[in-house]
Amino acid sequence: MLGRSVKGDAAVAKLLEVDRSRVSQRVSERSLFAVPGPDDRYFPRWQFEGKKVVRGLRAILSALEPDLHPLTVDQWCTTPNLELVVDDDPMSPVMWLATGGEINTVVELAADV
Repeated sequence: MLGRSVKGDAAVAKLLEVDRSRVSQRVSERSLFAVPGPDDRYFPRWQFEGKKVVRGLRAILSALEPDLHPLTVDQWCTTPNLELVVDDDPMSPVMWLATGGEINTVVELAADV
């Protein structure tokens, strides 16, 4: 997972074009997902769409139990879910949101993880 992540608050601040302190604030308020690494925090790339955060991310992260293992969160967010189907194709929660899927649908699923 770390290899598929943005390393460090400074890099995420640059990506989102915000102050570094805002990145820390967003991690604290659970509107950004960060994983502690050996030398810095890592931010999985799936939570970003260009220079923005995936729509609905805060609601999803808030619905997930805060003590879930980071790999569980990563896998759940990126694995196709049989309850999120478009044209007979299951979509991951992140892809569902990125393509305009209903946020509340994913929030309800997140509450059961």
